[in-house]
Amino acid sequence: MLPLRVIANLAVAVVLTSHGLSAQRPGSLRDLVASSQGRVIVTLKSDRPGAAVRLQGEPPVSLPEQANIRARLARDLGLQPRGTALAIAALFATVTDQQLAALVQDPNVELVEPDVLVTLADDRSMASIGEAWATRSETTPWGVGRVGAPQAWGAGNTGVGTRVGIIDSGIDNNHPDLSIGGGFDFVSGSSSPTAWNDNIAACNGHGTHVAGITAAMQNNQYVVGVAPGATVFALKVFEVVSGSCSSWSSNQIAAINWAITNRLDVVNLSLASSTGLTAYQNAIDAATAAGVVVVAATGNNGATTITFPARYNNVIAVAALDANDGRASFSNAGPEVWVAAPGVGIVSTMPGASTGSKSGTSMAAPHVAGLVALMRAANPSWTVARIRDEFRQGALDVEATGFDQQTGHGLARAPLSGGGGGGGTVSISVSPSARSVTVTAGGSAPSDNAAVTMTGGSASWVATKRKAWTTLTAAAGTGSGSVQWSRNPAGLAAGVYVDTIAVTAAGALGSPAVVYDTLRITAAPVPLTIQAAPGGRSTTVQAGGSAAGDSVTVTVAGTGSESVAWDVTNRATWLTLATRSGTGSRTVRWSRNAAGLSAGTYVDTIVVHAPTIAGARFVYDTLRVTAGAIALVVRVTPPSAMVGAVVGSPAPNGGGVVTVEGTGAASAAWTASRKKPWTVLVAASGTGNGQLSWQRNTAGLAAGTYVDTISVVLAGVAGASARIIDTLQVSSSSTSSPLIASLSPLSRTMTLVQGSEPTSDSLSLSVQGTGAAGVSWAAGNRKAWNRLTVAAGAGSGAVRWTRDAGSLAAGVYVDTISVSVAGLATIVAIDSTIVTAPAAPPVPTLVLKSTPPGRSQKIKKGFGQASVTALDSARVELQGQVNEQAVWLASSSASWITILTPSGVAPGALLWNRDHSALGTGIHVDSIVIVLASNPSIRTIIRDTVEVSEVTVPTPEKAAEDLFSGGRLDGGQREALDLVGNQNGRYDLGDFLAWVNRSGIRLSASLMDRVAAYTTTATEPPAKPSAGAPKSP
Repeated sequence: MLPLRVIANLAVAVVLTSHGLSAQRPGSLRDLVASSQGRVIVTLKSDRPGAAVRLQGEPPVSLPEQANIRARLARDLGLQPRGTALAIAALFATVTDQQLAALVQDPNVELVEPDVLVTLADDRSMASIGEAWATRSETTPWGVGRVGAPQAWGAGNTGVGTRVGIIDSGIDNNHPDLSIGGGFDFVSGSSSPTAWNDNIAACNGHGTHVAGITAAMQNNQYVVGVAPGATVFALKVFEVVSGSCSSWSSNQIAAINWAITNRLDVVNLSLASSTGLTAYQNAIDAATAAGVVVVAATGNNGATTITFPARYNNVIAVAALDANDGRASFSNAGPEVWVAAPGVGIVSTMPGASTGSKSGTSMAAPHVAGLVALMRAANPSWTVARIRDEFRQGALDVEATGFDQQTGHGLARAPLSGGGGGGGTVSISVSPSARSVTVTAGGSAPSDNAAVTMTGGSASWVATKRKAWTTLTAAAGTGSGSVQWSRNPAGLAAGVYVDTIAVTAAGALGSPAVVYDTLRITAAPVPLTIQAAPGGRSTTVQAGGSAAGDSVTVTVAGTGSESVAWDVTNRATWLTLATRSGTGSRTVRWSRNAAGLSAGTYVDTIVVHAPTIAGARFVYDTLRVTAGAIALVVRVTPPSAMVGAVVGSPAPNGGGVVTVEGTGAASAAWTASRKKPWTVLVAASGTGNGQLSWQRNTAGLAAGTYVDTISVVLAGVAGASARIIDTLQVSSSSTSSPLIASLSPLSRTMTLVQGSEPTSDSLSLSVQGTGAAGVSWAAGNRKAWNRLTVAAGAGSGAVRWTRDAGSLAAGVYVDTISVSVAGLATIVAIDSTIVTAPAAPPVPTLVLKSTPPGRSQKIKKGFGQASVTALDSARVELQGQVNEQAVWLASSSASWITILTPSGVAPGALLWNRDHSALGTGIHVDSIVIVLASNPSIRTIIRDTVEVSEVTVPTPEKAAEDLFSGGRLDGGQREALDLVGNQNGRYDLGDFLAWVNRSGIRLSASLMDRVAAYTTTATEPPAKPSAGAPKSP
């Protein structure tokens, strides 16, 4: 056991490092070391005078003194190091509690830290896909082209002479597409090619894949990397720990030390940890001082904090982009992100002379390591700081303007990042090297151009593009000129799209010259809609029993939906709303009270109404009261489901809602079963109402249609069962979309009064996938009271029918509407018709008859605007049969509104007055609430809006000009004319005419008549102007 004092000191030593790196690992050092299997990283210090003074590049403790300290620790403590990092005076060992206690008190020990396990930084949700491409011609992966590597190759720079360390799971030592200079296995301590070979099955060829992205050779086979002339070194640090591909931090530190000793140009770290260590930071600082660039992946949690080692100082932290230059959903973000690079669907080398596709920030980082190799090849003297700054200056902005925490300074690129080089007599360039435009979805985009400049001579050039939405309108020329293109955003969803326009001139320096064209599409304003779903709820209760409450979801969609206000009303007294109003999307809940109700069926209408959205939404709630015990029944919604997937790719999971009704429903147990092996039930049993879920396993399934029946039965209840028909459409490739058909909604409910006229209804049928427009379908139903009016078609459409409840008695009637789509399983929807006997007059519903449902006024305040109040009104009336005097009450919370008729009898008028005197400029909104005195839950709202603006004081000259030009006189202009004609303290037409004469203005006879009519109609002289009033010229 360690003394408590020592344990406390150790905890401080771990947590309070100079970088605050280990704050994620609270607890005593002993506990942390125990969790790391007793493995520690020990940083040494010198006790010799003057040891703190050393030359740049020297280790903090001299090599002889480090050897002496290690020998003493072996002698005194029995400590046997597993490895060392001489550049930072560190050793790695496995210790006992006693050795740990002695180490932290040793005068030559600066710090003891637990060794930390680290994982790979590839996105595990996207499996590698291997392919034997040995017989195929060489391919340039999209990411290599996107970072501009081909431009550097065209200038004669392929990274020849540079040395890149891949700190990873090793590299396939026999891959024909990789130039490997050697390596070291830090797990076994061997430099044998067999040792550092990428042969760990759990690591899935990660290191070989990373190496190929950086430096796969240009040899007309497999793929080509960013720096095909560079030499890679396999620094193997991964091993199998507890069945997983993992790496101890000490091995990574040792690998960085190896890179310093062997003078590598750059090391790539495509791995991730949530814990930082001071020794690791020391290793990176030492590498930076030695000129070794450290590149690391930011991690794949989709989080706002990046992982270590990317989070350390002096590291180029690389985020991942997709093919549209948008941040990959899995890529971590944070202030340490420096640049971004391609990281989705990246094809590269794999063990066994093959290639494969992977996704992750693990794939983004080696693109940047390759660019560093190109920079170093062209500029061997560049420091780490200079290379970081070149990335900053040359990055292409792909997210928010300027630096952002998602993609740093933007897409890392070779042409503007020092990756060029070479020489030649003719050179070509384009300016600018990037264009961008932002348009609204559904709109048009402007055309654009870039200047093509030839120096040192003239040559023919031709331009190419990659994306279908780009059309080159001037794509060839000789000598300097212009490349021009148009953009067609039709059919593109909101997002960021990037095209690469390459201008190529054979033999010219800088060819191909590239323009990155960015098309940003913003979503068009979406009209506001409101829905309440499901449209019907029901429950059954025994007379005298307690009825359960229920709820529906109100969904408001469209631009500004989160601020849309709505209210909820109902009619029946046995239903009490717990939610009467809300904003945006939320749940509406209510309770039911069956006390005093005799056996029968009761239906209430819940009305959801948003004043700013036309039309109300209705939810029909059915309460069935029975005289005796209620038989248990089970229902499952939706009755059918259909999804699609591509061969070899996962399919979406499925789910449904199980509803149990009847006496004892809450304790009734149910179980689910399936028929087909590709269905894997996840939530397959429960008690009472619950959720049913399953997975669809596509492994081994060929292209085709697969149908399963998922059944739910109640335990011990004969005949109590329900089912879901689940259809899985598997297509052969992602370019051939599977046929998917769906009905919306999957249930309809309508309440009709006995003897009422027939009503119409419909379901929307969506058919999607390759050839969907020509796929035929036919609909059918089972019950006589429903008559299909549109029962067949092709492609997407609508199924329509008419309900005729004229001969039906009061009750609930359910019909099944089935749609058979050619080649697919049948889709089923449920139509419920609730027939009620003619009821007593309903409780009135208060409805404001105002179009639009609110009032508004625009006023101007200032010179010549004397009015500060305004009167307004609205008509209030009740919809429905009124059996009593309908008295309503009105109120307002705004101080600037005075209700003149705070109460009244419907129908009647509501009057109110607005006092604008205290209102500043801007928009002011108040809600006038009107409720029924006998039932305050029956209510409506008037939105009253006032927009206040200031009036600019006109000069007399301006007023006269408006008058003489035949313009309309407003209040301010009339005041100005009064002032002009009132210079001697009295109101006089002569004074005004004298001012006209002094001004040299000629008035026509008709204009004189207007002026005379204006001046002679005044009933009294205006007040004498104040000292600040405008004066005549």
